Amino acid sequence: MLQPLFGLFYCEPGNNLWKRRADAAFLMKNITTVKSFLEETLVAIPDAVLDSSVAELPSGRKDLFANVRGLLPPPYETREEEVVLYAAQYQA
Repeated sequence: MLQPLFGLFYCEPGNNLWKRRADAAFLMKNITTVKSFLEETLVAIPDAVLDSSVAELPSGRKDLFANVRGLLPPPYETREEEVVLYAAQYQA
């Protein structure tokens, strides 16, 4: 479950040390929760990286997930008549 987190600090100072600590944390017996995993490993990342702001999107590029509901098909809606007919078929 935690394997996708290994790319979290890609190209950031302390990334290699963090990955080594994360590998070692998997082998330790006292790491049982995500919280304990992060407490054990985040000491390898400098505070300047952890305190930095989230990067903004480059100019001219829009957020791909801003209109995610518009990309999905409409929800399926059953009509009451269909439910009544279906129930009548299987009750007989």
